Amino acid sequence: MLQYLVLSIACQVLFLLLYDVFLKKETFFNSNRAYLLFTPLISLVLPLIHIPNFGKIVPRAFVLPKLEVATTSESVVQLQEVVVTGESSQNLWSQITAVELVFIIGVLLSFSYFLFKIISISKLKERGTIKWKFGFYEVTIPKSNIAFSFFNNMFLGEEVKQKNHDHIIAHELVHIQQKHSWDLLYFEVFRIVFWFNPLVYMYQKRITELHEFIADRKTSQQNKKEHYQQLLQEVFQTENISFINQFFNQSLIKKRIKMLQKSNSKKRELFKYVLIIPMLAGILAYTAACSQDETETITQEETAEVSEKALKLQYLKEIQDKVAAGENIHDLMVAFMKIEDKGENVPSTFEEHCYQSMLLYVMADKMRLEEDKKEEIKESLFNSTYDEYLVRFNSEKKFNTAKEVTYFDDDYADATPFTRVAKKPVFKGCENAVDASECFKTKLDAFIAANFKYPESAKAEGIQGRQYVMFTIGTDGNVHVSGLRGNDERLEQEAKRLIEALPTMIPGEDANGNKVPVTFAYPIVFKLS
Repeated sequence: MLQYLVLSIACQVLFLLLYDVFLKKETFFNSNRAYLLFTPLISLVLPLIHIPNFGKIVPRAFVLPKLEVATTSESVVQLQEVVVTGESSQNLWSQITAVELVFIIGVLLSFSYFLFKIISISKLKERGTIKWKFGFYEVTIPKSNIAFSFFNNMFLGEEVKQKNHDHIIAHELVHIQQKHSWDLLYFEVFRIVFWFNPLVYMYQKRITELHEFIADRKTSQQNKKEHYQQLLQEVFQTENISFINQFFNQSLIKKRIKMLQKSNSKKRELFKYVLIIPMLAGILAYTAACSQDETETITQEETAEVSEKALKLQYLKEIQDKVAAGENIHDLMVAFMKIEDKGENVPSTFEEHCYQSMLLYVMADKMRLEEDKKEEIKESLFNSTYDEYLVRFNSEKKFNTAKEVTYFDDDYADATPFTRVAKKPVFKGCENAVDASECFKTKLDAFIAANFKYPESAKAEGIQGRQYVMFTIGTDGNVHVSGLRGNDERLEQEAKRLIEALPTMIPGEDANGNKVPVTFAYPIVFKLS
């Protein structure tokens, strides 16, 4: 964010320099008005535009060799995770940094000052006498010599109206007709949000000057310049409000007289606006260079992410080609798992992580799930990074790692995997369902969602995460937790409590009709809203 603000302010400095040096003294008032209105917005957008060299972002070193796997006839499947959401007890203000707090206070103060100025104009209007005058409201202020306009309201002091003031009305009418108040309010919004940026105030000052030049030039076409210039030199009362068009602004009088005396700029001077093109090109080149530097020398996260996604796409195509050629995706997964099994405390390599993610990606396509669920799983697999995997690996070791695992029971190590059972264990009431497996998973998820209680201490600390539970449905239909791992003991214990609270099931059976224990691997994701 800091880099973005620095680049944005730098763009505004360049745009203002170009205006002050080349454009300010020209009489192309409408073009200058458009320039002053659009360049602040361009300054906000330009730092967000990156045109990097893709060849540099995806180094050749990341074009990795193929990971070959042999197929077998076995299959491995894991239950899809369930997400349980608890209401966060953390206060919003406790999550705001000191810098963010200063910014918010500045915005509130700036907005309060803006409201104060609006109220001041409203009170001034209440004091005056209001008359409708063919396209505007004339507000006459007693015992005053002010002269300014705000939208379609023209404020004139009684003392001004006692003199010849037709030229003043004509001048302020130009402001009203050209809707100059919108320009000034536009910069007021910038002043509220970017209260810390002095260039916003400089922009507003220049647009205010330009408004006066426009009104003077149009009005002087109907009045004698000599008489008009003489009137401009008089000293009148003014209002200190930044978004009104004041006729008698003392600090502007000298500039207005000089601009009135200036002849119209020649058309060839319009070429000065072409200078904005090389400036934009230079800014874009610089932001692209900054983006590349950030990628290569500061974080390298974007490079790794793009490289990882490129490799995943390569592996995805290989796997899809194999499946299209007749190979079974489950067999590919089992073969990969045999190759990948290097020991309890050895993480997968970068290539193995990418390959396994894409195997699961293809498997997700074959699941009997709603399309939006499938897409959610696939998106998660494709976007998950190797760094995230390593973090999980370090905090969530394999189930059979005695030092790291919270709980593991060897009594059920020989239980039959869910997908290898002839008749699968189910909730009572699911035995006659068309899809018993889907009925089982639906009821399991519903039970967890209905009965979970987010640990209060974990909620207060903002602890979230995925807890893995291995549980076995025995031959008697009772549920026994055989393994547990996660990122927080309190969440682990809640996951264990939920599984142990499951009702008695109808046990699974093998091909011979014998009741067999069946083991499940079930991730429960605890999430705070």
